[in-house]
Amino acid sequence: MALLTKLMSGGFGLARTYWLFGLLGYVLAWACTDALGAVLRMNPRFWIGLVVALACVAVFGYALAACVGIWSAARAHTGSTAYAWLARLTSLLGLLGVLAGISLAIVA
Repeated sequence: MALLTKLMSGGFGLARTYWLFGLLGYVLAWACTDALGAVLRMNPRFWIGLVVALACVAVFGYALAACVGIWSAARAHTGSTAYAWLARLTSLLGLLGVLAGISLAIVA
């Protein structure tokens, strides 16, 4: 829980939060939702759909926490303001990408 609190408060700094928790985390979240969608397409039973939906909620929770963390770290960033705003913009785009992946996993 301390890791999540530190992430959401921007305690890791902008660069680490963006690259590690944002970019790498979003890529892993997208891969996870894609794999979950593939499992659901191969075996479309109710309980598997329920597990996929719950896993997608967890993936979205992570992506939202990473986005909040990037925004918090960008607010505390003392360097380039352009870098901070680009980090904010790409974190929102990443969050939208994860949402798209989740919707494709559930709908497909």
